[in-house]
Amino acid sequence: DTLDGWAEDDHDAALSVFRSTCMDMDDPEWRATHETAALTELVRAEEIARLSPHDEIRQPRIATFESDSDLIDEASREYIDALADSLRPRSGQVLSLEGHATDAGPRFGFDDARLAFARARAVSDYLVREHGFDEGRIRPKAWLSEVATDRTTRGVDARLIVPAAGGR
Repeated sequence: DTLDGWAEDDHDAALSVFRSTCMDMDDPEWRATHETAALTELVRAEEIARLSPHDEIRQPRIATFESDSDLIDEASREYIDALADSLRPRSGQVLSLEGHATDAGPRFGFDDARLAFARARAVSDYLVREHGFDEGRIRPKAWLSEVATDRTTRGVDARLIVPAAGGR
């Protein structure tokens, strides 16, 4: 089995590639944080891949945020509240929360990935705290860099990963 070109158990090779692409990043703290994030993302991708075959129920932009902020505003809380029952992971399901940011400022050290993850984590925490979601079934995440699109990147998308009928 492969996952985006990597053998499932080949974490060392993935980290080696990450390290070799970041040779100009001399800050050991930055590297350690991003190496951990890269490994965590690989592990989470493997968890989602294990649900294959699977279907996804996508719900884009369940929350939006002010610039350089991970605080959920009232309108987003109301929208999340309305969607909560349909987002709740059930047997064999995982809720993937994907944070997005291209607007990190001084509060997040101008680090878009850090802000994007904080946004996904804020939505995850809200669902656990206010709606009793099982924290073990929620996967907040962020990409190390955003793909440029025409739409805003100040939000969190949700994907409910559902095992397909007849799947494992």
